[in-house]
This record gives sequence, C-alpha cells and structure tokens, in this order.
Amino acid sequence: MTTKNFIKFASPIKGLMTSEGSGAKVNRVIGNGRIRMWDPFLLLDDFQIPPSAGFPNHPHRGIQTLTYVREGEVTHGDNMGNKGTLTPGAAQLLTSGSGIIHSEFPGKELAKGMQLWINIPKRLKMTDPSYQDFKAHEIPQVPLNDGSFLRVILGESHGAKAVIESICTPLKYVHYELKPQAVVKDSVPAKHQGFIFVRHGKILVTGESQKIELKEGFVLPFEEIKDQEHFEISNSSSNAEVYFVSGIPLHEPVASGGPFVMNTPEEIELAYEEFYSGNFIKKKAEFYKAEL
Repeated sequence: MTTKNFIKFASPIKGLMTSEGSGAKVNRVIGNGRIRMWDPFLLLDDFQIPPSAGFPNHPHRGIQTLTYVREGEVTHGDNMGNKGTLTPGAAQLLTSGSGIIHSEFPGKELAKGMQLWINIPKRLKMTDPSYQDFKAHEIPQVPLNDGSFLRVILGESHGAKAVIESICTPLKYVHYELKPQAVVKDSVPAKHQGFIFVRHGKILVTGESQKIELKEGFVLPFEEIKDQEHFEISNSSSNAEVYFVSGIPLHEPVASGGPFVMNTPEEIELAYEEFYSGNFIKKKAEFYKAEL
C-alpha cells in the first residue's frame, strides 16, 4: 500500500493518571506535563467517576467542553437552573463563553467517558453561554465491516455529518469501535492538527512511511497539515476503542488559570475578581435540546 498523502505522526505519548474534582480519576491525555495543549485543544480526559465522587460547582470562562459518556450516567446542572442527564453514548457541548458555574455528578453506578476542552477564539471568548445535548441515537453511527462501527461526534466521516456544532474552529472528532482484525481508513481535513487516542486495546497506525503501534492509554499527535491527508488503523487486539480528534489551530496567545482560559494574564485576573465579587455571571445559559 502506498502511503502518499498520509499523515506524518510524532511519537506516541502516554497519558497521565491524576485525580480531579471530588474523588474522580482521569487519564489526562492532553493538558498534562507531557503534552500541555494541542491547539485548539486544551485538555482531553478519559474519566472515571465513582458514585461517591463528582465535580461540585465550579466556574468556566473562555472554553467549550465536550462530554461524551461511555458507561453509567452523568448529571449536570448550573447555577441558573439548567439540568440534564447524559446516558451511555450521549454527548454534551457546553459553551462557557462569558461565564458559567456548573456541576457534574454520576448516577448510582461508576460513570466513564471522555471530556474534551476546546479553546474559544479571542473574538468569541465572551459569547453567551449555551448547551447542546444529544442522546445516543442522535449521534450519527456508520457500520463498518465485521461488526465494527464509527460514531461522528464533530465534523464528518465516511459520509456522515455530526449534529453537534462548535463555534471555535472547524473540528473533527470520531469514535471507532473495532473488532479483531478490523481495518479502517479515514481522511484529515486540510490545515488540521490533532491526535489519535486508544482508550481500550492496541492498534497499528499507518502514516507517511510509518507503522506505529499504539497501546491503550497512549496518544499519537500530528502537527498542522497543509492539504487533506489520510491515516489507517488496524486493530491488533481483541476489541479496540479508538478516538480521532483534529481541528484548525487558532494560533492565538493562551493564558490559563484553572477553569478560565483567555488570551492575557490580565483577563484571567479579571475572571477571578469577578467570580469572587459575585459579578461573574453575565447571562443565563441557554439550554438547547435537539429536535431530530
């Protein structure tokens, strides 16, 4: 097989296990000491939240968070009265914009899933907060050979287009469930950079003159590409759960302070001042429910 017009990948990097919130465990794939951020992505957590744990009220400003539940349930609510529960296969895109205070807690069983933080561009940092919630059956799913399938969370793949839309920058986010010996090829849009993450199993990734073994818990990044390129995944384990995430970088200054991500240190200081003075919330978050 020729690998012309295939992505040139960097070396695999292992995620970092850490604790977050009140008793939650995460494998921090992006946003750790090994890979600080990968523009436009600030953080990717593979999370596990026991019933006794969770994320009590906390603020955000300047980012979008995309939560994708794999097992159990995650109930979210904010200080303005919005509330909902994500079940397995469901996804939520939260636009914090000018500011929101919210919480996330599991149901009666262990909750597992992925949370991606996306940087909002400077011109939209102070946009009004909002939600997009989608049930499992609303996420486009494409069958592959031998019982394998993929789900399109953002962007497009294999003729399917995501129902979730981000204001940040053009993005692609695909979840692959691969049976033994399955092979899948996909494209990467021009000007994107991103990564492949293996949540379960072990795969072989084909890039430009590359054959890279990617193990469970590892991420494989690639830098910004000029034109549309491709990659191929071969499953070398019993079953594999794999994620591809990419987007057009913003190339803007990033200043971060805990849950706030802005463009300058002064904007971070202002966010903290407003939070502690009670002037943080600018507008009630709009709750958007898809009607499909």
